[in-house]
Amino acid sequence: MSKYPESVVEEAAHTIPLQRLGRPAEIAWLATYLACEAGDYFSGAVLTLDGGRDNWRGAWPPQSYVDEAGELVAEARR
Repeated sequence: MSKYPESVVEEAAHTIPLQRLGRPAEIAWLATYLACEAGDYFSGAVLTLDGGRDNWRGAWPPQSYVDEAGELVAEARR
């Protein structure tokens, strides 16, 4: 999370349908599934592990958090 300004991180949970940030263990569970025998037949897909945010509000970061060059800004423009 350190690549985002602190104000963005603090408000991020409010932009996710589950109303919380993901936990490292949730990433590990998916990686474990894909690496084990149960994931052998899984191929050719993109898995989005974001609490439903991408389908709810669009791509991350929101356009208000980037400047014209696509760089993150320190404070969101509202």
